[in-house]
Amino acid sequence: MYEPAAVLAAIDAHPAPVLLLCGAALLGNAVYYFESLRLGFRHRMHTMPLAGLYFFIPHDMSYVLLWHKWFVEYDHWFLKLFWVGLVLTSTAAWVFLWQFLRYGHKELLPQVSRPAFIALVLSGLVLSSGVWIATKAVLVDDLYLFAFGLTAFWCAPFGMSLMLKRGSGVGQSRLMWLGFTAIPVFYWLAGVLYLPPFFRSPSWLALGAAATLWGLANVLTVSRLPKPPATGTQAA
Repeated sequence: MYEPAAVLAAIDAHPAPVLLLCGAALLGNAVYYFESLRLGFRHRMHTMPLAGLYFFIPHDMSYVLLWHKWFVEYDHWFLKLFWVGLVLTSTAAWVFLWQFLRYGHKELLPQVSRPAFIALVLSGLVLSSGVWIATKAVLVDDLYLFAFGLTAFWCAPFGMSLMLKRGSGVGQSRLMWLGFTAIPVFYWLAGVLYLPPFFRSPSWLALGAAATLWGLANVLTVSRLPKPPATGTQAA
């Protein structure tokens, strides 16, 4: 896939533009997450699909827990900054999970008790974390660069499914999905311009195009759906 030493050398050769472009991608991620959190509390509705959380939480937390690898073994500034960013995103992901447990019960599975609903969701998280560990073990992706690219795509189809299922823009906004779309735009641009050849390969470019186009499709989708009620949806 790529050689970590070659990637870090390429970053060191172009620190300012790489930092600027990846910082812009992280800013898009922040807009996506915090707009989603804001709308979740405003509309009293979960806004992040559970499939996204089942990917984001083990991805982000596994990187955060490997702090010794980034700060001692590699001891590289870019990986340290990436760690700080994922501390923030993993914290937001746990808040998303709380929103899902708080607001998703009545919408998705009202026929079971709240303790049973919570147990089902948390059991799914444990199982999906096992799948993530198994998947990561076979990826030649020591720096998580491919994995982060996959997270930049992952929620797009599930987000569209959530909007279409509800039939309205509740818990969603154009700003939220524009922030999402900025992630692949800037992240892929950094790779294409400054990183080793893998980041210009057809497979990597196809993933970036899919994430960008699906993000834009979600912007269009939420723009055309009925607006949510002014008072939001009441929680269980």
